[in-house]
Amino acid sequence: MPLSQPPVPSEDLLQFKLNSILEVTKAINNNVSTSELVGLFKTILQNRLEVERCQVFIQNHNTWSSLLCYGMPHSHPEPLSFEPDLLSFTEITSLAYRTIALKTYFEVLIPVFHKTHAIAYVLLGDSDRERFELSPVIKHLPFIQTLANIISVAIENKRLFKDTLETAKYQQELNLARDVQNMLIPQHIFQKEGLEVAARYLPHDRIGGDYFDFIPLNAYEYIFCIADVSGKGIAAALLMSNIQATLHTLCQYTHNLKDIILELNKRVIQHTQNQKFVSFFIGKINMRSQQLTYINAGHNPPLLVYDQQFTLLEHGCTLLGITKHLMHRIEVKMIHYAGTFRLLCYTDGISESFQNDALGLSIHDMNAHFNNSKTLDFWLDAILHDAKTRRSTYGFEDDVALLAIQVQDIQF
Repeated sequence: MPLSQPPVPSEDLLQFKLNSILEVTKAINNNVSTSELVGLFKTILQNRLEVERCQVFIQNHNTWSSLLCYGMPHSHPEPLSFEPDLLSFTEITSLAYRTIALKTYFEVLIPVFHKTHAIAYVLLGDSDRERFELSPVIKHLPFIQTLANIISVAIENKRLFKDTLETAKYQQELNLARDVQNMLIPQHIFQKEGLEVAARYLPHDRIGGDYFDFIPLNAYEYIFCIADVSGKGIAAALLMSNIQATLHTLCQYTHNLKDIILELNKRVIQHTQNQKFVSFFIGKINMRSQQLTYINAGHNPPLLVYDQQFTLLEHGCTLLGITKHLMHRIEVKMIHYAGTFRLLCYTDGISESFQNDALGLSIHDMNAHFNNSKTLDFWLDAILHDAKTRRSTYGFEDDVALLAIQVQDIQF
């Protein structure tokens, strides 16, 4: 209705109020926009009931903002800020003797609740407080409260419905991202004579920032890695996928681990601008020369089981993404072996489940699982079962990745 419509005569007031509620209900049923509902509320209050001043605060995701404000004096034309003290009011309240600053401009507060929580606060005021007749605010208070409840709940339902749609869309996109990531993570781990590889991957959410890989270079050389991107979720997964693509491209041109680490570090800095870091372990197995070469860039030290001893593979450099100047800070470690060895690589999600020593995943734990395991799969399953038992109350707090490799001495 036009804003110039005159006030309603007193003899028609009851019918007017019924018609107004019907009009608002029809607007809600027709799914009009939030701005149209707010405009209708303002028209009824200002032009039909002569309520001279009003401000409505509404909650959206735990944040309060001004949804409607009119009638403010020229000395303060802007909407007032939300006062946390309003949260203490649960029923219609006169502000005359309250300590809140809003009482300077408003007389009455109407809290609006949806189920058990407040969703809106309606403040009403009369700019001429010296007049003798009953103010429109007081005269029509029950009707205004009813109208405010109907409109506020309708707006809240619109928000909840929109949130539901956005959540469904996000879940759909997350499922798609999970499917894409599953294609990047090796599903069929390598196995041939003298060489066996097994792995497990449990993202904290549906997608994660852990990464492992095993890349055959030729008939006797293999590069493998395990990595952990700082943070979780989509951002970590995107960086992980970029690292995976970069590594596979680099392996086509160089097998030098130092060159690979330098280029990966450069890419991480370029893409994250020092906002994210990556712990990265990369190794190369040469079954002909019986050499294991590796660089540990700030990752949990893998466990090498060789000649009935456990060795932590700690040598390398700092995390990727920390500094551009890695050239002279990288230590490439080479281990010569003669016979069978096993290697276990893991990420924080598993090590944080074990608290026996500073390493988290202790040599004592690993020795016990190793001695009772005939296969790599059995070894990994035993570790995961132990970790899940220890984290049964809360579950894993981070992504979990395990990569196990067994190399036997064969002739080339």
